[in-house]
Amino acid sequence: MAFTLTTIAPDPVGTTIVSDSSVTSTVQVPVTSGHSIYQIHIDNTANTGTAFYLNLVDANTGISAATTTDYRFYCAKGSTATYVIETGLVFSTGLSYWGVTSPAHGSTANPGSAVSVKILV
Repeated sequence: MAFTLTTIAPDPVGTTIVSDSSVTSTVQVPVTSGHSIYQIHIDNTANTGTAFYLNLVDANTGISAATTTDYRFYCAKGSTATYVIETGLVFSTGLSYWGVTSPAHGSTANPGSAVSVKILV
């Protein structure tokens, strides 16, 4: 499934939630301008035998799963993970993301079941 954007009331931390209920190795580009990321929540509970890696790149075009990531976030098999970034991760160009089951650069290994990701920007 493609991502959705939800605008939240003016907040000192973030104004938009990027929500994707089925992250795969297909690159998504929900934000095409500069911003900061303040929180990431990954729900990998449907994959009890496989870990999940969320890859983020500061770019808004020309990205593939072979692109070197700027940031990678891990979620253990069958669990959830929440990352809070108090000062924010600054992205100057845009946000591209995709997820795989291997930390290896260029991996395109999709999770067997849906992984949900929410990103507060």
